[in-house]
Amino acid sequence: MRYDIWDELVRPAVEDRMEIIADYPALSLLPSETHISRKAIFAGTFPDAFDTRSGEDALLKAAMAREFGYQGEVAVVTPEGQGTGETVRYRAENMDWYIFELCDKELHKIPLKTLPDGRWAPARPLAFIYQQHIKDIIDTEVMAIIRGLAPDTKVFVVADHGFGAVGRERIRVEASWLNEPTDCCYLNAGLRQTLAAAGAPRKVRDRVLEFPVAELRMPDAVEAYDRATRQRWRKSFASIIFPRPGYALARPNAKFNPDAYSHGGVSIQEMLVPMLVMRVKAPEEGLLVLGSIRGPTEIIEGEAAEFRLPVRLAPSHKNRELRLEAEAVWQNREGTAPLPRQVQYVSAAGGEIVFRFIPDAADASDQERKAGLMARTLTISVTCRETQRLVRKTRTVQFALRLNSEKIIRRVPAHLGKILGLTPKGLR
Repeated sequence: MRYDIWDELVRPAVEDRMEIIADYPALSLLPSETHISRKAIFAGTFPDAFDTRSGEDALLKAAMAREFGYQGEVAVVTPEGQGTGETVRYRAENMDWYIFELCDKELHKIPLKTLPDGRWAPARPLAFIYQQHIKDIIDTEVMAIIRGLAPDTKVFVVADHGFGAVGRERIRVEASWLNEPTDCCYLNAGLRQTLAAAGAPRKVRDRVLEFPVAELRMPDAVEAYDRATRQRWRKSFASIIFPRPGYALARPNAKFNPDAYSHGGVSIQEMLVPMLVMRVKAPEEGLLVLGSIRGPTEIIEGEAAEFRLPVRLAPSHKNRELRLEAEAVWQNREGTAPLPRQVQYVSAAGGEIVFRFIPDAADASDQERKAGLMARTLTISVTCRETQRLVRKTRTVQFALRLNSEKIIRRVPAHLGKILGLTPKGLR
């Protein structure tokens, strides 16, 4: 999670229910790879002090025993959400760890395309991933956990790494510099000897950053397994190199085709990560107080639904008027369907935010259509400004749409529009 994702998407969503106690400057470890930086969080130390092949629960148990004298177990818990964002959960008595994968897999699927003027550009913009993928995980999974936390619960937020753009200028890494070719990635490579000792060309040394493994607190030797000979052998590392901006490392005898974005290198975007301590607030804390959403629990297919959210100012702020921005989304099978945004002013007398819409019954699955009932969730978010910061508060409600089980729905494949677009005009 890059810091901009935290600042623009996550923090406004959670500040309704939590206050920030401390915001620390934090940097990911180098190389900012998941098996290094994420496991270091659980181990509570640097990679040269723990086995990077160990599981996170084992590393966490050892760290808890070392730091707090905890002798209990660290259990692996199956996530309760939809499984699209939360990957694993750990529990040790009254402490819980939630691990979310917000966009790592999505980023590794974004290739680069060539524009007509010769420039390179990502095939999918980051804004699309932010608004369509990450925001959906925050609204449906992250907030579901936060809404269940009791007041005064202390929450720690941290990320293992961010990500950055991958350069397209190739830096060739020779096989003689490596223990094996897989030690070289696009954004870092572990060398068995320094570039100077290997006699690397000056051009290469000028285009990379090189650090001794001891300086990065990385292991100087690891055990490897040769599948061909079925024997274990020991790899030694003298330094780790990272390409400078605009460049990427090329593995020996491999195709050079990096994704548009990745992590593992040196950049502000992938190294600067959030690290915060927060506290769950009591329900009435803050400038704006939201009531519970009022509306029908069951709607007939084709009818309009009306949901009302009462809003009022806290007693200490009743002598002022507050500008609110309200938006609502209702969860469907494909993600979230947004409703038109509203702007409203609330005074000491309070008010209501009203959303009216007709739920789209075409979103029902075949099973729901057969059962005659489609259950969905409506989320209303209200944003206002408290002092110099934007604060976002949310409320959710569940409703059901009563379906006509005898109605025939013809589902059109998503790619049909492209096929029709290629049909000759005379045959349409």
